[in-house]
Order: sequence, then C-alpha cells, then structure tokens
Amino acid sequence: MPKKALLIYGLICATAIVVLNAGKFTLAAGLLQLEVYIGIAGIVFLALGIYMGVQWVQNKSKQNDVYQLSNNNNSWQLSPRELEVLQLMASGFTNQEIADKLFVSLPTIKTHSSNIYQKMNVKRRTQAIQTAIQSGLILTHTKD
Repeated sequence: MPKKALLIYGLICATAIVVLNAGKFTLAAGLLQLEVYIGIAGIVFLALGIYMGVQWVQNKSKQNDVYQLSNNNNSWQLSPRELEVLQLMASGFTNQEIADKLFVSLPTIKTHSSNIYQKMNVKRRTQAIQTAIQSGLILTHTKD
C-alpha cells in the first residue's frame, strides 16, 4: 500500500476521532441527544468502511489481473507473491520499496528474490526481469 494511501487513511481516522469527540462534548453539554450522537458515529464509521472496502477491492483487482496474465506463462512455478515481487522489480522498485509496498520485511523480499533467481536459473535481477519479459510472464511499466 502506498504511503499516500496510509496518509489518507490516517487523516480519515483522525477526522473521525475529532468528530466523535466534538459530538461527545456536545452530548455532555446537553446540546445533542444520545441517539443522534450514536447515529452520527455510525454514519462516520460506515463511510470509512465503505471507502476502505472499495480501496481494498481495487487493489485486489489489480493483483488478480497481474496474476492471471502471468499465470498463463508461469513455467518456472513462481508463487503469486513471487510474481508480484518480480513485477515490482520490473517496475523499477528497490527491495526496500517493494518491502514497504507489500508490508513485509526487507529480508522477506530478499528471500523471495533469491527463490525467483533459483527457480528461473538466473543470477541477477536484470536477468530475471529480461527473461520474464521475453517469456511474457510480466508486463513492464514504471513506478506508480
């Protein structure tokens, strides 16, 4: 998940907390009835849930598109995660950027990379990318 999306989620959550706290103060002051406060809180969290669900579905859809395309040419038996890592490598991301994007540690990405190289019988990242592109396993594009 990009840092931009995390920032947006954080801002939405912070706004929801501010709104709920403002509602709590107006409730304590007697300016707002409990039912109205609960209704507002429900609407805020419903909107947040819908937004996050839409983002999650769009992200999964992108991953499935890449997987379906690459699964047809996957003679090296790469796992879906390895295919995802290979696609991100071809997009120009560093290992640390891939780790951040996939919410895993840097050693995990290095392990995936090593497995990719071993399965594809190559020694370097550039060889793996070139071989995968030539075979139609992955598409090339630049960073998002």
